[in-house]
Amino acid sequence: MKTIIGLLVFLISALLLASCKSKQWKETVETTIQVKSNNSVVYFGQSTLSLDTLTINVNGFTLSGNRIQAEDIYIVSNTPTSASFIDIEGVFNVTFDIPQGTYESLQLTTELIGQNALQLRGVYEGPLGVTKRVQLDLESHDFLIKPLLEDGGETISIDKKVPKKMTIMINIDSLLADLNPGLWNAAVATGISGQEVIQVSEMQNGNMYNLILGRLSESFNCEVE
Repeated sequence: MKTIIGLLVFLISALLLASCKSKQWKETVETTIQVKSNNSVVYFGQSTLSLDTLTINVNGFTLSGNRIQAEDIYIVSNTPTSASFIDIEGVFNVTFDIPQGTYESLQLTTELIGQNALQLRGVYEGPLGVTKRVQLDLESHDFLIKPLLEDGGETISIDKKVPKKMTIMINIDSLLADLNPGLWNAAVATGISGQEVIQVSEMQNGNMYNLILGRLSESFNCEVE
C-alpha cells in the first residue's frame, strides 16, 4: 500500500512540475523595437554632414524564432508605423509579447514603405564653411530589412525578469561612405525658402542616391539589448 501511495505522489508531483514548466514557457515578455544610428555627424575629409532627423517608415514587423524549451514562435504586427528621431535614437510604436525561453535564433522582418520610406535631414558644411541643407528620400521598393537578431552569443535569453529591447542599428558612416567630397561639391542644389538644399532621391542627384542604395544592406544591423 505504501508503495502505491508513494508512486501516486511521485506521478502527481511530476505532472505538477510539467504543468508549471509548460505555464512558464507560455509567459511573455513585452519587448519594444527601437532604432539607433551610430552617430549624428559624418565626416567627408574637411566637410561634415550633421543630422537633424532620421525617419524610417515600415509596413509592420514579423518576428520568428526557434526556442529550445518549447515550440517555435511566429508573431505578426501588420500595422504600418514609423520611428523618427533627433540625434541618434528613436522608438517604433510597436511591442511584441515574446514567450520567454532560450532562443537559438530570432529574425525580425519588415519592409520599408512609402515614397519617403527612409528620410534623412541635415546640414552639409563644406571646407570653406559654406552650408547647405540636405534631404535624402529613399523609396519603399528599395530595401527589405531582414536581419538576424543576435546578442553576441550562441543563444538569446528572453526572461520576464529582465526587460528586453530589439534595436535596429543604422551605421550612418557606412551608409554614406561612398559620398566623397567631390560628389558633395558637384551636387545640384535647389533653392527652397531662400536656402540651398541638396535633395537626394531617384529624380535628383541620382548618382549619390544609387551609391547610398548600394550600401543599405550592409549598413543595418539588429541586436537584442
